[in-house]
Amino acid sequence: MIASGRSRLTFLGVSLLMMACGGASDGSVRSQSNGEPQPAGDPQPTDDSQPTAVPQPSGSGQVAVNTILVSFKLDRRLTDGVYLGELWVSPQRYTGTTAQDSVEARAVCVDADGRPTGSDPSWLPSDPDMLSVSPTQGGQVTITVKRAGESRLHLTSQGLSKELVFRATSEGGAVLQVEIFQ
Repeated sequence: MIASGRSRLTFLGVSLLMMACGGASDGSVRSQSNGEPQPAGDPQPTDDSQPTAVPQPSGSGQVAVNTILVSFKLDRRLTDGVYLGELWVSPQRYTGTTAQDSVEARAVCVDADGRPTGSDPSWLPSDPDMLSVSPTQGGQVTITVKRAGESRLHLTSQGLSKELVFRATSEGGAVLQVEIFQ
């Protein structure tokens, strides 16, 4: 039986996603340990003789934020029909689809060990006439680009900040192409 075009696209999309997440294209999930692939069912070696560093809370009762990780939701027009669900990516340069004027973004504040701290950053655009953010505080927001140009979006949490640069171009006054640089 010959697979339909949609089935082949679904298999290709799932295969690419599995490879990007550390799985094999045949569907078997593998984990990385010391750079060597291992079958998913094998236990990972642990060394219980070494104490694990536990982050100490700051005076406010929260763990200190070491970095802010930002990811963007791929436009649904890219994933419709291949049944991959919501896909979030975190490239250094994110390019939206043509005529995409809003982007959903997530920010996770992590400690020095890479664990989420539970702290929600605030989002402040340098040019509110170009960018709007809703809500202005929280882990997940919607950023709307109102016009072509360049603007910066500042994320802050516990004294740490991260800046995103937005560049939007317009063709014919209506079609926007948005690029976001981390």
